[in-house]
Amino acid sequence: VADRYENALEVLFEALDHALGGRAVDGASRPPVERALGHEEKYWRMTVPSPRPDERLLRECAALATLAGARDDAAADALLAVLDPLADDTAAPERHRLVAWLASVYEGPGKLNPLRPDRLGEALVSRVLQDQDDGGRALLGKVLGLAFDDQVERSLDVLARLCAYDGTVAATAAAAVSAAHTVVTVRAEAQSHG
Repeated sequence: VADRYENALEVLFEALDHALGGRAVDGASRPPVERALGHEEKYWRMTVPSPRPDERLLRECAALATLAGARDDAAADALLAVLDPLADDTAAPERHRLVAWLASVYEGPGKLNPLRPDRLGEALVSRVLQDQDDGGRALLGKVLGLAFDDQVERSLDVLARLCAYDGTVAATAAAAVSAAHTVVTVRAEAQSHG
């Protein structure tokens, strides 16, 4: 447990959890970052308009905003469409509703902005990827296949930071990036010559 507090941000997460009155059921065995995410999820449930989507979908939407972001409505719509429940045309109104909600939750320069601080956002991304049946490989493949170069670039940046300390995500990311390597390389070459 003591090594949990070697990172200053973990100490801040612990203080936040204590200030918000959070108490782990088993004394404090959950890492502070997980308890901080729990507080964020409570906030999502309070702010999302009715009818409220299930918690897993809210978590996935917030993780995608953190992983790839979106500068405008078109990029935001394309990003949320990578999720199976929001993928088809009949889900467009729900995607638009969730985009509007996400845009109001985290401020920043784009339409969809990440959960901050970075370590908390990265923990959310890691959790969502690991909750996928395949560890997140298919989801990452869809994100790396998005038409907006800035979303792919940002995703690779977030994954690089996350993979530095999360071996499980590193293996999944390596597989997804390897599968998308040729397409991403061609896009990077076209962008650099553009």
